[in-house]
Amino acid sequence: MKKLKALALLFLLLLQGCAAVTAIPRVEDEIPAGFVRKEEHFDPDGFQDYVDYCKYCYPDAEAFERDGRWHAVSEEEIEEIRGYFENFRAWMESDRRLEEYDFDPACIGAGDYVRIEIGSTYWSQYDDYTLYFFDAESGILYYIHANI
Repeated sequence: MKKLKALALLFLLLLQGCAAVTAIPRVEDEIPAGFVRKEEHFDPDGFQDYVDYCKYCYPDAEAFERDGRWHAVSEEEIEEIRGYFENFRAWMESDRRLEEYDFDPACIGAGDYVRIEIGSTYWSQYDDYTLYFFDAESGILYYIHANI
């Protein structure tokens, strides 16, 4: 009887652990539908400390205009957004992955769309972040994630 209880408890713990893993949001769940092309560069060694860079091409800005999770970039936000991309570029460089990274910060302008998610800021604002930036002119959504 004790073995049966121990097995049942072990099964419940495993089931609970699987549920916790599936509760973590995936990149695909956060990218708006409607992209026509994608380029994804996930960190091959990514588990704890990692950086990911992806691009998704859209025919227009409609997906971002109607989704309340995004907001239009203001002139005041441009430097803050550039700061994230500069930090991210440094991480890609330190990982020797610059061949995967082709973002030009000059494309950031008022009227583009952005969504920034901040995790830990124990050491700096760049400890753990996810940034989605849609360049309305090119129709490209840039996804960067750094958890260092």
